[in-house]
Amino acid sequence: MNKFGVLVISRAPIAEQLTQQLQAHKISVTQLDLDSFNDPISFYRQSHTSAVILHLTEQTQEGGYPLDQVNQYLQEIQQIRKDAFLCVLCESGKITASLRTILVYNNAAHVVSDKLSDFVVPLDLAINTSLRKDKKDVIYECPICTKRFLSEDDLWVHTPLYHGKHPNQKWPCPICRSVPKRPYAVHMRNSHGPVGRGEIQEEQQSKSVLHSYSLVVCQRESDSKYLLVQENASSGWWLPGGAVDYLEDPLQAAHREALEEASIHLDIKGILRVEFSQYHNYSR
Repeated sequence: MNKFGVLVISRAPIAEQLTQQLQAHKISVTQLDLDSFNDPISFYRQSHTSAVILHLTEQTQEGGYPLDQVNQYLQEIQQIRKDAFLCVLCESGKITASLRTILVYNNAAHVVSDKLSDFVVPLDLAINTSLRKDKKDVIYECPICTKRFLSEDDLWVHTPLYHGKHPNQKWPCPICRSVPKRPYAVHMRNSHGPVGRGEIQEEQQSKSVLHSYSLVVCQRESDSKYLLVQENASSGWWLPGGAVDYLEDPLQAAHREALEEASIHLDIKGILRVEFSQYHNYSR
C-alpha cells in the first residue's frame, strides 16, 4: 500500500467523485469497509498511510457508530503516527453540535466537512508536499509532529495546516535553530517562507500607528444561520475578517478575508458599523 495515500474508513462506499479527484493529484485511495473489517486501528497500523478519512453515514451518527468511538479512533491513529492527517466526512447537513465539540475542541481532526470538495486541496498539501523537492532544498523536520523531509516552504504550509488547531506554544524553530520569542506558528508564518523572502506581507502591522480591520457578518439565506470561523490555536470562533492591507479598501478587505478564511464569495449589502478606539501609542 502506498504510504503517501489516503485510507478511507467507512460503512458505505466513498463517493467515486472524491476518489477520482484525489487520484488526479496522484493520491492513492484505499477503502476499508467496517461491515467486513471491524478493527480499523489494526488495519491502519499495518498500512501507515499518511492520511485518513473517517466517513460518517447518517446511520453511524445516530446509533451504530458512537461519537466517542469516532474520537477514540482518531486519537489511536495519532498515537500510531503523530503526523497523520485526519479528516471526517459527514453526510450532507449532518454536522451536529456534539460532533463539532468532539472533533474540533478536542483537537481530534484536521478537517471536518460534509462537502467532498473541501478535502481535496488540504489532502494534496498534506500528502504531496514531501514528494515535491528540489535537490538544492534544505530538509527540515517539524518539531511538533516530527514529520520529516520538509523544505522551508513545505514547513511554512505544514505548520498551519497540521497545527493551527493546537494552542500556541514556543517550539524550537528548525530553520533558525533557536526558540523564537513569539509563538512558534506566528514566528513560522512571519519569518520564513514567502513572507521571510518578502513575497507576501507580514501579518503584523507593528510599524503602523493605525490598525484597520474588516469584520464580516455573513448570513446564509437558506437557513438564516450566521457564519463563524475557527480562530488559530483553538482560541475560539469569531466572525471572518482581518487586517486591511496597505492602500486596500475596507470592503475589498472584507471580500478577501471571507475568501481566505471561509472560501466564500460575498454579496455585501452595506456597512453595519464603524468603530474607532484610541490607545496610548496607536489607534484601531
